[in-house]
This record gives sequence, C-alpha cells and structure tokens, in this order.
Amino acid sequence: LSGIGGQMDFWEGAFRSQGGKGFICINSSRMTKDGQRKSNIVPFIPEGSIVSAPRTTIQYVATEYGVVKLSGLSLAERAQSMISIAHPDFREELTRYAQASRWV
Repeated sequence: LSGIGGQMDFWEGAFRSQGGKGFICINSSRMTKDGQRKSNIVPFIPEGSIVSAPRTTIQYVATEYGVVKLSGLSLAERAQSMISIAHPDFREELTRYAQASRWV
C-alpha cells in the first residue's frame, strides 16, 4: 500500500486539457491464492481503505468487458455503468446490492 503519488495530478491534467480524458484501467476480477475469484468492482469501499481520488474526478473506467464514462452520472447511473463492466459472475450480486441500497 502506498500513498496517492501523482494520480490526482494526471487526472486533473487530463480533465483540464483540450480533448483530454482520464482513465482507470483495471481487471474486472482477480484470483486469490486459494483459487477463489473475487470482483475488483465492489459495491462499497471497506472501512479503513485508502481512497486516492474522489468519485467526482473519475471520468472513465475500463475493464476487459468495456469502458464506461462516469463523469456527470447520478449514483444510480454510475452503479449501473460499473455493473456493466464487472465480471459476469458478479453482475447479479452487484445488481441486487444496488437495488437493496435503492441506487437503481
């Protein structure tokens, strides 16, 4: 675990430059040491986690399942967008959580 480094500087530069776009590129899931698949797209950030960028600064997120533009979206729209690029094994679970939380 490390600090945020220059991540915010890059996003700010991309956001302010003409035609610039800031991307977060992640794998939709990962395998644990014991062989379990875990989603990298989660419905909430666990307590004690380090957040290096406010949600309002995230423009685009890309996984192997697509790219979504998050800037300007409501929480419900953001949830639906992120679910659409999650690993298919986790989409139903993420949708149930979003519905229970009244996000969608």
